[in-house]
Amino acid sequence: MKRCVVIGLIGVLVFAGAIEWWGGPRGAGAVEQEVEETRGQPNVDRTLLEQLTADAAHAYEATKASYEVGTSVMADVYVWSRRWLDAERNLAQTDADEIASLRAHRERMKNLFLKVNALFMFRVKGAEPPKFFAAKYYLAEADVWLAAAKSRDAAKPAPIKNVSISFDGPKGMTVTWDEKGQGAFDSEPLVCPGAHEFVEGQIYRLRLREFRVATNLKFSGTLELMVAGGGSFQIEISPAELKKIVENNTGLTKVFYRTDDSRTGAVSGEWNERPLVAEAEGLGEVLAILHLSQGG
Repeated sequence: MKRCVVIGLIGVLVFAGAIEWWGGPRGAGAVEQEVEETRGQPNVDRTLLEQLTADAAHAYEATKASYEVGTSVMADVYVWSRRWLDAERNLAQTDADEIASLRAHRERMKNLFLKVNALFMFRVKGAEPPKFFAAKYYLAEADVWLAAAKSRDAAKPAPIKNVSISFDGPKGMTVTWDEKGQGAFDSEPLVCPGAHEFVEGQIYRLRLREFRVATNLKFSGTLELMVAGGGSFQIEISPAELKKIVENNTGLTKVFYRTDDSRTGAVSGEWNERPLVAEAEGLGEVLAILHLSQGG
C-alpha cells in the first residue's frame, strides 16, 4: 500500500514538472517563432476575424477597467492584450499592419508597467514585487516581439543604440536609476550637471535627490527613451517645475522632441502623456518621455 502511494506521488510530481516545463519561460528564439506562427493562420472569412478582433478589444478594455477598480487581476489584463494582439496579427495583410499591432500591444504593456511602477515606488498594495517584475517582463517581451518583426528580413538584428543624456539641472541634484533592473536605484549617483549613456527604447526608473535648497526633498519617476535622437540631448528640470509638484501635490510629465532643423525642445504638463506626445509629434520627433512625482 505504502509503495503504491509513493509511486503515485512520484508520478504526480513528474507530471507536474512536465507541465511546468511545457508552459514555463522560453528562449527569445522560441518566443519569436511562437509570435511568427500566429500571423495569418486562419483560412476563414475576414468578417469573422474582424469580429474576433473587436471582441478581444472589448474584453481587454472591460478587464482593464475591472483591474483598475480591483476586481480583476493584472495577469488577465495581459492575457486579453495578447488575445487582441493575436487577433490583429491574423488580420494583418502587410508587415506594416503586423508591426502596428505589435506597437499597440507594447503601448498597452508600457501603460500597465507605468501604473504598477507608480504604486511600487510607494509600496502601495497591488504593486508587490512579483507584480512589479511581472509587469517588467510583459513590457520586455513586447519589446522582443516588436524587434523580431522589424528585423525579420534582415541578415542580422539591428544593433542597440546608446544615447548620451545630459542632466543639466538643478545644479547639485543627484540622479540614480536601476542599473541591473532590480528596482533598487543601484547606479552610481550622477551629479548635475552631468551626462550618462543610456540604451534607446528602454524605460529607466529614476530617483532625484540632494537638492541644495531642501536636502530632504526626493522625487522619483521614469524616463522612456524613444530613439537615439542623433546621439545626445539635454534634460533640464527647473526649480519652478519641482516646486509645482510639491505645492500642488501633482506629477510632472515632460516630452522632449527634436525638430527637422535639429533644435530640441520640450512640452510639459501633469499626468496625462497622450496629449503631450501628440503636441510634441506635431513639432518634431519625440526623443523621450519623463514622468516625475514627489517621494519614492
